[in-house]
Amino acid sequence: MTLRNASFRLVPTPHATVATRNSANNCDAIPTERHAMANRSLRAWSLRSIRRTVLILRAFIILVAASALEVGGDALVRIGLGGPSYSIAAGAATLFAYGVVVNKSGLEFNRLMGVYIAIFFVVSQIISFVLFKQIPDDRIILGGGFIVAGGLLILLMT
Repeated sequence: MTLRNASFRLVPTPHATVATRNSANNCDAIPTERHAMANRSLRAWSLRSIRRTVLILRAFIILVAASALEVGGDALVRIGLGGPSYSIAAGAATLFAYGVVVNKSGLEFNRLMGVYIAIFFVVSQIISFVLFKQIPDDRIILGGGFIVAGGLLILLMT
């Protein structure tokens, strides 16, 4: 039988699915040690990838919460300067909570600040729009795009 006329089938094995050629005696190929090593390597890579993704998501959630606390605390202080004084106290407490949350993230400080600034920019623009009805102009959007791109570079390339 030539290779052109051979039929192939997939045979599930404990280590991997192996393509074998049907022959007259219908024997299945046994996965070699190389197949098993490749499969273990793939599982290890997959586990590292999952851990890295979980770390990135955890850091992202913590930094979003921290930036919401910082921007919210600053907004409360701003409101309190022209209105009720309890807003200043609430703003101070919120800013203190921000300091605790951002420093409990577990990231190295230099990476933390690089990513945090990008998240802070986005959250501050959202809160500025919602609370103070300020719409960002084209220069803020363009500059903010560079800030966010830099933050993504720091987060995903390290």
